[in-house]
Amino acid sequence: MLTRTATRRLVLKPMRLQTLSRRVATLRDSHNDPDKQLINGTYGGRILAPEHERSFPHTNVLENLERPDKNLDFLPTQSPSRIRKQADTLFGSAEDAEAAIKLLEEVEAVTGWDNIDPELEARVTRLAELKEGDSVAILGAGISGLTLAWVLGRARPDLTIKVLESKLTVGGWMNSEVPTTLPAGSEMTEKDALLEWGPRTLQASHSGTHLIRLILTEMGLFDKLAYVSKSSPANRKGILFEGKPYQLPASNGQVLKFLRSKISSGLKLSPFKDIIARARPLDVRDESVGSYITRRFGAVAAQRFVSAIMRGIYAGDVDELSARSVARIGRIYALEHDSPSMLATMVNGSGTRADNYAAVANSLLLQAILRMPFEEVDREMKKYSVAVFDQGIQWLPKTIESKLADLPNVHLLKKNDVQSVELDPTDSNKVVVKVHETLIDTVKDVKADLVVSTVPGFKASSFLKKQAPELSESIGRSFKYTTLAVVNVTIPHKFVGENWFGYLVPKTEKNPEDLLGVIFNTAVRQAASPVKRIPLPNPFDTVKLEQKTTNPGESLLEYHDAEKFANEHLRRSLLTDLLHSPQVTPMPEFSNLTLMLGGHLWDGRAELPSESELKERTVAVLNKHLNANLGEDDLDKIDIQVKIHQNCIPQYTVGHKERLQAIKDQTSKAFGNRLFLSGTAFGRGVGIGDCVVDSFSVAARYSKERKLVFPGVYLNSWLATSFPSLFK
Repeated sequence: MLTRTATRRLVLKPMRLQTLSRRVATLRDSHNDPDKQLINGTYGGRILAPEHERSFPHTNVLENLERPDKNLDFLPTQSPSRIRKQADTLFGSAEDAEAAIKLLEEVEAVTGWDNIDPELEARVTRLAELKEGDSVAILGAGISGLTLAWVLGRARPDLTIKVLESKLTVGGWMNSEVPTTLPAGSEMTEKDALLEWGPRTLQASHSGTHLIRLILTEMGLFDKLAYVSKSSPANRKGILFEGKPYQLPASNGQVLKFLRSKISSGLKLSPFKDIIARARPLDVRDESVGSYITRRFGAVAAQRFVSAIMRGIYAGDVDELSARSVARIGRIYALEHDSPSMLATMVNGSGTRADNYAAVANSLLLQAILRMPFEEVDREMKKYSVAVFDQGIQWLPKTIESKLADLPNVHLLKKNDVQSVELDPTDSNKVVVKVHETLIDTVKDVKADLVVSTVPGFKASSFLKKQAPELSESIGRSFKYTTLAVVNVTIPHKFVGENWFGYLVPKTEKNPEDLLGVIFNTAVRQAASPVKRIPLPNPFDTVKLEQKTTNPGESLLEYHDAEKFANEHLRRSLLTDLLHSPQVTPMPEFSNLTLMLGGHLWDGRAELPSESELKERTVAVLNKHLNANLGEDDLDKIDIQVKIHQNCIPQYTVGHKERLQAIKDQTSKAFGNRLFLSGTAFGRGVGIGDCVVDSFSVAARYSKERKLVFPGVYLNSWLATSFPSLFK
C-alpha cells in the first residue's frame, strides 16, 4: 500500500536490470514476493485480461522493471500547510489550492489499478477518458504531433485521429536541405554538403531518443540511425575563451590539466563553496539559473561556463532562465532543501534517478504497446553521445508521415490552418476546431472528443481568444520567444574548424557578432556510423532453468514455458549493438559548419541584422576564432546561406512553473479536460527528445498497456506534469 509519505513524492529509484541468466533462472515464487501476488484478479494490481498476461512484451515490463523503493530517493512535494500558505502564488486561489491538495490525498489512497477510476485519472492527467469510436484532433504536424498520432494510432485503432497542419511540409523546425548540385572539384558528397536549418542531432542518452529508436526498429528502419561513440573526438565540446575555442575536458585524465589552465581561474574553490553553501530559503520558489549557480559555485562558473550551455540549449540568458524549469538543472534544484550540495546530488545520482527510471519504464511500455521483442535499448544507447540521420533530421518526421498512411484510423490534413478552438454549444463533450483549408479557401469545422495542440504558445493564444479570452491572455503574456539566425557555411576545398562537436560562446566573452555557438558538422558526420545488431551469447548453454510450480490462479508464472522462452524467443531477439567506429583520420579537405547568432542578444532590438551583415559577421568569426584566413578572393569559392527563425524557442524564464500551472488550470476548467496543450511551450523541454516523450505520455495514457506500470509511478509522474506547483 502506498504510504502518505511515499505518494507525496516522485519515485527516483533506478531500475536494476538483472542479468539474463539470473532473470530466467530465478523466477520468484509468488508466496514470497507481494508484487507477484494476485490483487483482485490482477497481477500486482496492474495486469490486463488473461489473454494478454501470457504476452511476452507484457512480462517484459514485469520482469525487467523493478518495483520502486518507496523509502529512498524521493522528489518531495510541498506540504499541505505550505501549499495553503502560498495558495495565491502557487494556484491562483485558495479554492484551487484545496482542490490540488484533495487530489493529492486521493492519489495517496490508491493501492492498485483496480481502484483508479476514470474520473480520477482524467483529473490527474488533465485528459478526458476516450471510449471506443471517439475522435481526436491533433494540431500541428511537427515531431510532437506526428509521434502522438503514430503511437496513439497503434495503441488505439478504435479511435479516429486527424492531424491538422497549416503547411504542406511536416516537421516544424526540423528542416533539412539536400543540395541539388555539389561543388565542382570537391570530394564532398550529398551527406557532407547537407544543410540543417534547425535541430540536427539526437541526444543518445535522452529517453526520447530511446523511443525514436524503438519506433524506427518497429518500422524496419533501425539502420537509418547513425551514432557517434562517446570515445570519438567528435564528442568533444568547447567554449570560447579569450577569443579562441577552448576544449573542455572529455575524460577524467584531462580534468587536472583543465584545472591548471587559465580558463579555470576563479573556479578552484567552487566545489568547497558548493559543499558549505546553504540551501535557498523555503519561501523562494524559483530564481534564475545564474543566481542559483552563483550561490553554489560563484559567478565565474555561472557566467563563463553555464551561460554558454544555456545559450546552446535555449539561445537564452542564464540570468533570466528558470532554475526550476531548465534541462539538467531543474531536478537538482528541486532537491536542494533535502540535498543542498549540487555536486553531491550529481554524484549520488538522485537528481537523475527519476528520469532514468522513467526512461526504462517508457521504453518497456512502448515495446508492450507495439508488441515488440524485448530490447534493452537504454543499455545500448549508453554507448553513444549523439545520433544523426544521413539524409538529415527532417527524414524522421517525413518517415513518420509516410507510415501514418498505413494506419486506417489516422488522417493527416495539410494546409489546414486552425482559426479557433471552441466547445461545441450543443454537446459539452465535444470540441469544435474551426479550420481554414487554404488550398480551396474554405472554412470548415472539425469536431473531436479530444484536441491536443502541439503548436507554439502564441499560435494557441490566437485561436483561443473567442472561447477562453482569459486563457488566451495568460498564454500570450506567459511566454517570450527568441529569434535566431542560422548560418550554414560550405567550404569545398579547405577544412576549417576542429575535430569536435562544436563550441559555445559565454557571456564573459567580447562578442560583437552576437554569436551563440558553432557546430562542426563535418567532424560529426565523419564520426557517425550505423550499427549492426549481433546476437548475444546464448545464456542457456550454462544455466539450468527451473520452472516454479504454483497453485492455479496464484501467479502468471504457471504459464511460463522455459524451453520456448529460451530457444524460440531469446535466441532470436536478444541482440547487442556492434558499433563500427571509423579510425581517427585527418579531417577531409572540405568543411561544413553552422553558426547560430542572435537569441537573447537580440531581445528588444527594433531592427535585426540584414543577410549581408550576417554573412560579414560569419566571415569575421571564421577568421578570428578558427584562423580560416578567408580573404576577398576566397568568398566566391565558399557558400554562405542564412535563415532567420522568428520566435522559434520559448524561454522558460523565472516563474515558468507557476505560469504553466495557471495555464493548465484554466485550460482544464474551460474545456473540461478535452483540450490538452503540449509542444515545446507547455512540455518538459525544447528538444526533439522532450517533444517525443511528452507525446508518448499522452498516447500511453490511452493505452490499456499503461496498467503494466506501477500505479504510484504513473500517477505521480503525471502529477509532476499536470500540477508542477505541488512540488518543491
